[in-house]
Amino acid sequence: MEKITLICNSMQSFMDLCENNLVQSCFVHCTFIVGISDFKWMERELKSKNGNELSVRKLVKDGVN
Repeated sequence: MEKITLICNSMQSFMDLCENNLVQSCFVHCTFIVGISDFKWMERELKSKNGNELSVRKLVKDGVN
């Protein structure tokens, strides 16, 4: 099976993909910086839509850029 990775350039694009059920069986990579609590929420959201794994450009402590 082919590995499909979707690229998100913003939180809004990630939310749009999930809300429209476009992440099923896909990997998602976000090019923006994500805080730990947002990352945990995004992982849960991705899994709830039957997505595979989430990766980000940079993961930071909440409140740190």
